[in-house]
Amino acid sequence: MAASVKCCRYLETSALHAEGLTGMFELAVRVGVAGMKASVKRKKGGFFAVKKKTGSGPPQIILPPVMPPTGFAPEIEIETCTIGDQWLASLHQGSCADTALILPSGVEIKSHKTVLSSASEVFKKAFGIEHRMIAEKSQMEALMKRTEFDHPAISKVQIDDLHLTKIYLTDKVEPEVLKHALEFFYSGTVSFDDDPSTELLDSIREFCDMFDLPYLKQICDNVENDEEFLNPSIGTYVCDLNGQKMKALFFNQQAYADADVKFTFGGKTVYGHRSILSARNKIMAAMFDGRFLEKRDDQMTTIDMTKDNELTIETFLLMLEYLYTGHAPLDNDNVDLISLLVLSDQYNITRLSNLCELYLTKLVDRKCVKNIEKADIDVIGLLNVSNIYNAPQLAKWCRFFISSNYLPFSTRPEWNQLSSEDLEHVEEQRWPPVDYLNELTEYEKLVEAQRTGKHDRSGCIMM
Repeated sequence: MAASVKCCRYLETSALHAEGLTGMFELAVRVGVAGMKASVKRKKGGFFAVKKKTGSGPPQIILPPVMPPTGFAPEIEIETCTIGDQWLASLHQGSCADTALILPSGVEIKSHKTVLSSASEVFKKAFGIEHRMIAEKSQMEALMKRTEFDHPAISKVQIDDLHLTKIYLTDKVEPEVLKHALEFFYSGTVSFDDDPSTELLDSIREFCDMFDLPYLKQICDNVENDEEFLNPSIGTYVCDLNGQKMKALFFNQQAYADADVKFTFGGKTVYGHRSILSARNKIMAAMFDGRFLEKRDDQMTTIDMTKDNELTIETFLLMLEYLYTGHAPLDNDNVDLISLLVLSDQYNITRLSNLCELYLTKLVDRKCVKNIEKADIDVIGLLNVSNIYNAPQLAKWCRFFISSNYLPFSTRPEWNQLSSEDLEHVEEQRWPPVDYLNELTEYEKLVEAQRTGKHDRSGCIMM
């Protein structure tokens, strides 16, 4: 059709469905601009210039081929944080419980001092746990503080022979209120089976006043004002806040922070808490069942980590910090993101793997911003690691990045390390595509022929 009417290009459009209109108008503009340039060249000799006979027909307009867009890089999606749900599950299951909250009726509720201390200053003082920056005191002095603790909602604190801390509550704490307060301590929010009565909300507010819980009080106000949609955001913030407090109080701490597990790396030791690690990771929980233990004595579980020769203590601490807080400082240039990605896969921590995938893409962008051929990062090697250690989003992103920068990557020495499957994908999706490069070569020949006057100007050029 285009050849028969001697036009530049044939396009199909639909105004009804708004299809092809943008491309049509862009082509029209390009043809117009090219025509204007040709017109300027014709007038360059001046008004009285003698026109040379250059053949029949109008001046030829040669349009360059349209470079196809590269598209957008695949986005890395991060799994939703479930730290609050995991803590709440540990409360309901009573696993690794080291504390019993005892109501005046004698009912005992198993709980965890790590969570209670992080969520409440009152419980932190009741347990005698101090921030690691406070001057060191003996364990006996800490125990004395526990027995001397005075609070209107707590009558006494005792530690039995099995190292279970028993906190006796007064009648100021109602069972139903305690139930919702514990849910808040563990998950950052509260759910009610039915519309709560005003009396229940007021009782919870009184509890908040005793334990200094402004966010729980705000949750109750939101429920009463039909603004419950605000509570999930409060829950997320509270979980983050409690995670940071948990890090300050317990992360890799031994001195009267009640650490009950240690991971040995030769001459170095990392301390942890079974209640935290078991709640946050199933593989960690399995490590404490006896099969992987080096020894257990004086309530301390020891696990030898030197069997994994490639694991560094720095990478392990990053994973541990994520388990304690739900976050890890991955934006530090000194972080070995690839090793952490491998470790995350080993312990099946999907969200941490997602975060590693995201920050690795940012690292590649920074390293390759000036020159891909000489960049000091192996993107093809990163693609191979992604395929091995279950990082499909990163693998997809790397394939796109390599395909979109085909020519510079094809000159790098690691090009031959691409798997046959990845190479096939890159060749199919390469940018610029082969068809475009062929059209560009033909265009350059036509431009050169027109410049030297060897081109037949009797018709339009089809591109």
